[in-house]
Amino acid sequence: MLRTLLPESLHRNHKVSTTPCTHSIRKKYPLNLWVKLKFFANPVDARDCTPFLRFNAGIRVLLIIFLTLNFQLEAAPQKIIAKGFFADKALLQIDGEIKLLSKGETFRGIKLLSSSGRGAVVRLSDGREIKLELNRAIGSSYVKAKKSKTNIYPDKLGMYSVNGKINQHPVNFLVDTGATSITLSSDLAKQLRINYRRGRKGFAQTANAVVPVWNIQLASVSVGDITLRNVEASVLEGNSPVQVLLGNSFLKHVSMQRKGVMMQLQKKY
Repeated sequence: MLRTLLPESLHRNHKVSTTPCTHSIRKKYPLNLWVKLKFFANPVDARDCTPFLRFNAGIRVLLIIFLTLNFQLEAAPQKIIAKGFFADKALLQIDGEIKLLSKGETFRGIKLLSSSGRGAVVRLSDGREIKLELNRAIGSSYVKAKKSKTNIYPDKLGMYSVNGKINQHPVNFLVDTGATSITLSSDLAKQLRINYRRGRKGFAQTANAVVPVWNIQLASVSVGDITLRNVEASVLEGNSPVQVLLGNSFLKHVSMQRKGVMMQLQKKY
């Protein structure tokens, strides 16, 4: 039995002894091998090496079950939900338990790196860093998504126009870095079924006159592969501007890069 269990090199160099098994194995073979044999063995007679090297099937089954369960517990993904953001602190729900973490503090392998009123960044137990959004669940198996981007080419007049969507309705945008927010006419707002008069009313100076303006929030704005939600916009009374101005309420969330004449917009986060 011993010859079938031990490496062939041990068969050639060592002769099986009939002396007490524990003493013989410990003396002849490396300590790590002896420990393994002793753990799995089922000794019946201290002078008989054959029973000593007989593997106990029950112990082996229990060991396999234990290792399997232990691996599953360690590999189980953690569920993280951000409940609140503060200066250098974040209220997180980790695997169902709510914990207020301070910057630099670690709980269940999740370390808070930074936090502000707009969001938080944490480091997972495997070293990955992710940005948390309010009430959005993320597991530790989370894979960071690629940043969305779109390319815009100038028209014949050198202006950068691009097709997009407002609240899922198709529109045409004109990139305007001088505009504070996305700006559209009240005529277009009506076509898009936007109840702009519920917004905050004010007045704006145009090239021709002072006109009423309403500041609102758009549910969604899409340009190419980039989609933002709850975007500030201004609605001017009348039919101007003809094109929707893609202003800084959208552009501040993207990086702008020129590659020759092409303008590339890439979502920041």
